[in-house]
Amino acid sequence: MEPSFASIGAVRSGTSFLSSYIFQHPHVVLPLSKEISFTETMRDLMAHFPTLAEQHAAERRYGGAITGYCTPVMPNPLWIFLAKSMFPNLQIVCVLRDPVERAFSHWRWDQKRFVERKKLDPHWKGFPTFETLIRTEQETIRAGGMEVHAFSGARAGYLRHGIYAPFLRLLAEQFGRERIFVVDAAELFRDPGGVTKRIYGFLGLPQIEPLIIDEQNSGPSGALPDALRSELTEFFRPYNEATYEIVGKDFGWGTAYTGSE
Repeated sequence: MEPSFASIGAVRSGTSFLSSYIFQHPHVVLPLSKEISFTETMRDLMAHFPTLAEQHAAERRYGGAITGYCTPVMPNPLWIFLAKSMFPNLQIVCVLRDPVERAFSHWRWDQKRFVERKKLDPHWKGFPTFETLIRTEQETIRAGGMEVHAFSGARAGYLRHGIYAPFLRLLAEQFGRERIFVVDAAELFRDPGGVTKRIYGFLGLPQIEPLIIDEQNSGPSGALPDALRSELTEFFRPYNEATYEIVGKDFGWGTAYTGSE
């Protein structure tokens, strides 16, 4: 089977949570894994997707069958070009999270998964704090330099992962705005059932009532100091406004805390 949809976003934006709802639909035949590397060869990539026999079996049992995958590829533009060349009719669900909340969640996630395992090693004792790192990254972005990369995600910095407009603009140019369904992560966390049913409609799936589930991939807890939150909100303001213009909706990021851990 060729995938008819991809659900994408940046790391720590709710991509795993959203996939657990999309994959509930009986017409969605599951790939071998939720996240599939888009840098593989076409032969290796297609090996992840269900066979035509599985498609026909699902069609006989449920009356329809599509497949797709869910992966945090933003903000890497290479995915757009490769996806367009392989699957030009792909429908794309794109989940976006308040970039301040996303950056801090991403930092905590990487600390838990990577840095804390090395904190006793003298080579890592100088690893910067979140505040030091993001201020360094702000300056390098403004100066056009190379920021410190996050450990997980699209090989970009913690702030760079949340500058959505360039990726979204290119995505719309390549696929067409009508093939893109944008989800605000705050709304997804607040009303997963309602958001999921709208996605089912976008994908042309019959409506079912999704089973409401607890978030499975929440990160470690932590509190972002108010002063630093305000600083980051101001940094992201022009980038967010560019995103709102592309999407055609103001998500109100920065006005209140809007997300899970």
